[in-house]
Amino acid sequence: MQPGLFQTILETFWFPNVLTIRGEIERKMASIAAVKICTEIPAVAANGSVFSKLLAQGVDLLLPPEEEGENGASNIGSPLD
Repeated sequence: MQPGLFQTILETFWFPNVLTIRGEIERKMASIAAVKICTEIPAVAANGSVFSKLLAQGVDLLLPPEEEGENGASNIGSPLD
């Protein structure tokens, strides 16, 4: 495999799109995939910035997705509300 190809795929396709997944089961599956990539792909484990971003997205996928209201604002209140 070409060096850096996996990182390019993550940066081009995974990072911009993964948090748009809506189904609960689908989000869990993507979260598991993110953690498996972090732990089983040596090139990702060796790259701190890619590793941390992928791991953070894996955790974010376990949280309920924010839903936008009619004006584009989130329907989820802030912790200070």
